[in-house]
Order: sequence, then C-alpha cells, then structure tokens
Amino acid sequence: MYLDGEEVGRDDSQSGAVVHSDRSLYIGRGDNGYTSYYAMNGAIDDVRVYNRSLSADEIVSLYEGTSTAESEPDTGSEPDSGSEPDSGSEPDTGSEPDSGSEPDTGSDSGSEPDSGSDTGSEPDSGSDSGSDSGSEPTPVDPSTQPAPAARWQFVETSGATIADSAGSNDGFVRGSPVLDAAGVFESSGISFGGAPEDYVEMPNAGALRPTEALTFGGWFRTDSGENEQTIVQKADARFGAEGYAVEVQTPNSLRAHVGVESGQASVNPRGIATHDGAWHHLACTWDGSALVMYLDGEEVDRDDSQSGAVVHSDRSLYVGRGDNGYASYYAMNGAIDDVRVYDTALTTQQIGALLDVAASDEPTDSDTPTVPNDEFGEGGYGSYGYGGVEEN
Repeated sequence: MYLDGEEVGRDDSQSGAVVHSDRSLYIGRGDNGYTSYYAMNGAIDDVRVYNRSLSADEIVSLYEGTSTAESEPDTGSEPDSGSEPDSGSEPDTGSEPDSGSEPDTGSDSGSEPDSGSDTGSEPDSGSDSGSDSGSEPTPVDPSTQPAPAARWQFVETSGATIADSAGSNDGFVRGSPVLDAAGVFESSGISFGGAPEDYVEMPNAGALRPTEALTFGGWFRTDSGENEQTIVQKADARFGAEGYAVEVQTPNSLRAHVGVESGQASVNPRGIATHDGAWHHLACTWDGSALVMYLDGEEVDRDDSQSGAVVHSDRSLYVGRGDNGYASYYAMNGAIDDVRVYDTALTTQQIGALLDVAASDEPTDSDTPTVPNDEFGEGGYGSYGYGGVEEN
C-alpha cells in the first residue's frame, strides 16, 4: 500500500492469481455481506484500475501529477489491452492523441465534453458541443413507460374508497386516515397517525400477484422516528415466505422482501435518511433473479441470492399497515402517495422517470412534484440522486 507515493504497508504472506467476486465495483460505499455499507463521508477523484502491478516510481509519478498535471511523464504504464481505452494514461504527451485522461490538455481529445473539442471521449456526445452529453441517463419518454397493473393516487378527499386508476382494484379505507392530506404532487395524498386501525385494504386479486417479474412501491414521508412503519404489504406475514412487502424499519433504514420459489429475497439498506420530513420515492423490483431497492431513483440495495417466480399470498394488499401474523401491525406514522404495482421489473431509467412526473398518460403541470424547478436540475432529470422532496 502506498499513501501519497510512499509505501506504508505490505503483506507478502500469500501468493497466486487474484480470485475475483462477480459483484459490481462500488465507489463511495462498500458491502460487508450483511447490512452495513461503510459509506464515504468526503470526496473522491481520479479512480484507476490497472491490469498489472505498478512500480514504486510509477506510483510516485501519479502522486506528483495530482498537483502538476504537466509533470506526469508518459510511462507507458497502460498497455493497449489495459482496462482504460486508448491506452494513454497521462495527458499531453504528444504521443497518443485521443487518449488524454484529463481535460484541457491542449489537444482536441479531452475526455470531458466542455474541453473545447468536437470529439469528447464520452459516448453519445453527438454535436459540436459535448456539453449535452452529461452522465445522467437519457430521459424516458412517458409514452414508452410500462403501464402499471394497479395504481392508487389517493386523490380522494372523502369517502370510503380509493380508486385504482390503472385497473379495477379499488381500495377500501379502514379507520380514519386523513384523505385530504398534502401529497407529493399537487393533489392530495393519504396520511396516517400510527394507529393500527387506520389503513387502506385492496382485496386479493390477480393483478396484484405478478409472478415472473414485479415492481412495487410509491412515495412516503414519515412524521415520527418510530421503527417498523409499513408502506406496502401483500404477504402472509411481515417477513413471510409468500408475497411482497416494504417498510421503514428504523429512522435510517428500510426493509423489503419478496417470497420466491427458492426462498425469501430480502434487502435491508441502512445509513439512509428516511425520517427527515421529506417525501421520498421508493421502488422494489424483482426480475426472477434479483430483488433491487431504489430510493429516490438510486439503487440502495440488492439481493441476488434467490431465483424463480414470485410465490404469492392470498391475503389483501395493505397500504399503511402490515401484519406479522401475530398481533402487531407496524402502522405508518406519516403520509403515502401514488402507490403502484407493475407486472414487470422496471429499469433504473424507468424508475427515475417516475420521480420527474406522475407519468400519467398525459402529464400535466399538476403531475409535477411540489418543489422549485431547480430541485430537479437542468432538463428536469436531475432527480437521479436528489435526496427527497421537501413538503410545502
């Protein structure tokens, strides 16, 4: 190990080739295989992976180059077959055009779109100005979004029925939740006070039991830091072997599960803000081999240890209350809006699109979350990564 170009530790007790994991490479977060993620609190820059062991001199040159970009010599440390394309590890050497890893080197091949070149190294830059080729995903055309199997928008301000705007799976109001509560969009949501008798029940139906693939979730806001607050549950028990459910487990964690043929797939991300007075979008997908949870459009956890079709419970779907099979109901203390069930596993882009508009057939201004426009960034798709919608 080298720190600032100097060796600070070594272990020569082992030997052999590297034995790799098939997991993704993460920056800013780890995974110990359980529930802790050891998230970074700071900044990171210029991350590299080489397909060989660099020498001490080569590492020193990398360190010195962080303060004086021109001083890094072209050591040839990255061969053409290496992990970085075009093989040039150091900019402005004059030897390998189109390979500069740092912008503004005086050539026409800067790797950032705003370097004044016509051929930025980021794909899909298209035009003479690379400024439109940022790292955000391409916006999804709402007309290409899969239609939900069921959707409850909670626009009702009175009565005992919550309409399914996508099908015929209307829900029934139980107890006295607040129907005209402020929602995440410019319409009402539904608010719960933590009482187990206040919830919404959607009777068991085929549309609520997708088997090959599944997406479920919605918007939520907690009003207390109480543990175990159910958002959606259609399962035989809280952590049962059948069906699906998602809940706010603690003030800084979530939990979801899907019962499938091989067993129970579950996720339990921690160290995330779930009790901050803000609206958050939550979605869970099952594609036959992985359960993935998204919070505010970003993946926060996954379980790929199970496989197979969803094994469903014949119980009702509940919003705002769960059932652990005994006497506790893990009632919601907060608000919920725009709950959906799909019979497909939505992609990351499709889930991100749900954050920008209500994704109705004809989006209108009333479908826009009640936040200033600049919360979403240029073009409205900055929601990939914003941490919640503050309630007005």
